[in-house]
Amino acid sequence: MNEEKILITGAAGFIGSSLANYLMSKSIKADKILLIDNFMKQKFGEELLQTFNLDIKNCDCNSKSVHELIRDFQPNHVIHLAGQSSGERSSLNRHLDFSSNVTSLSNVLSALEKQENLKSVLYASSMAVYGNKYNVTENDLLDPISPYGYHKIMGENILKTFSISNREVKCIPMRLFNVYGPGQDFKDLKQGMVSIFMSMAFHNNHVEVKGSLDRIRDFIYIDDVTAAINHLIFKYNFQGFKIINIAKGKSVKVQGLLEEISKYFNFDISVLEKGTPFDQDYCSASNKLLTSSIGFNPEYDLVKGIELMSKWLINKKHK
Repeated sequence: MNEEKILITGAAGFIGSSLANYLMSKSIKADKILLIDNFMKQKFGEELLQTFNLDIKNCDCNSKSVHELIRDFQPNHVIHLAGQSSGERSSLNRHLDFSSNVTSLSNVLSALEKQENLKSVLYASSMAVYGNKYNVTENDLLDPISPYGYHKIMGENILKTFSISNREVKCIPMRLFNVYGPGQDFKDLKQGMVSIFMSMAFHNNHVEVKGSLDRIRDFIYIDDVTAAINHLIFKYNFQGFKIINIAKGKSVKVQGLLEEISKYFNFDISVLEKGTPFDQDYCSASNKLLTSSIGFNPEYDLVKGIELMSKWLINKKHK
């Protein structure tokens, strides 16, 4: 049984709570996991508490309190998932986006500087850093179109600076593409294309699409994301700084996504010519680094992922 200590920030969110569930399913002891969140958005963590009796500390990553928690816990591995995750919201409040995605990471890393047992820091970056690109690799030029994308680049550079003085630590910005799956926030219609469309289809029998049906995305199922993070922590032997695309590596049109959702829900569609502010028209990834060099292969295709997510939503509604 693994005795190493793991800190997850943003633990009450979609990916954070899913990751905590995954780690607990791998028989990691509850006292070896420290979960923190400022609950600014929504308290997903209540289900975590009920399932595994895990304690989530109410703590903002910009506060002094996070220094105290890290000093007392002394983590071996840190997965920094805290932050605002909507390109549209970043344009509405740039200061908040900068605070939640840049200064929060800087504060956490400053608290980790004196942690002698630290082995890895994984940071949730985003496909937003690329702008509009097909089959993009980690070495391609960055051209973000949203404040969110620019702030994620800043976060990557802050982590790179940290890695220079902590060369024995594995520092990985994970450029997450469109993560979806059970546990996503169906009330949030400003973040998460799959959950937005599925929520509209389920609740209103109508999906309003902002922008072209030919837009391209690369969707990766939540279970693949949590398994990939576990792989990077415990199975990927590396020291230093490395950026990694976390993606299925498959281009999917918005039209194709809607066709998959229509297998489970009846709905009509209206298409608005005006798209969402700061939305990428197309972005898909090459995941060859993830699959070939690192040795992790995402398991779920969109067909299976939408099936599982749809059945979860329907079952949850009828409980």
